[in-house]
Amino acid sequence: MKWLILSTLVAFNVRAHFELGVYKGVDLQNKECAIEFVSKDFYGDVKHPLNEAVGVKVADTSIVLFHDVIIDDESGKISAQKNDLRSYWASEETVSEAFRVFMGHEDGQDGPTHYTWNLYDSEYEESLVYTCRNLKFQK
Repeated sequence: MKWLILSTLVAFNVRAHFELGVYKGVDLQNKECAIEFVSKDFYGDVKHPLNEAVGVKVADTSIVLFHDVIIDDESGKISAQKNDLRSYWASEETVSEAFRVFMGHEDGQDGPTHYTWNLYDSEYEESLVYTCRNLKFQK
């Protein structure tokens, strides 16, 4: 019963910090950039940040983002990092990519603020970071 009450409270406490649709900003060269939030789902129909999966589209690339998990081995506490959504993968044998959307949680800025897309080639020890900042929802 205690778990049922706890899970119900958590489910009601989860709320979207963004609207589905297009957000536009500027990159570091002041050129327009954009990200489209296309979906928000919860694995197993359990509305908890650890189960949240957010689909985005950037430059004709579809990416599914998740909250990173915070595990405190001393206390046993498990929680979701709520300041960003991220995904990482190897696109080639020596190339790793990471995509992060940073979320604001202050008055007037509750939602995505900027994103970064990192590429790293371990063979040549080269990296590239693309940043899109000042994201604003397009109504």
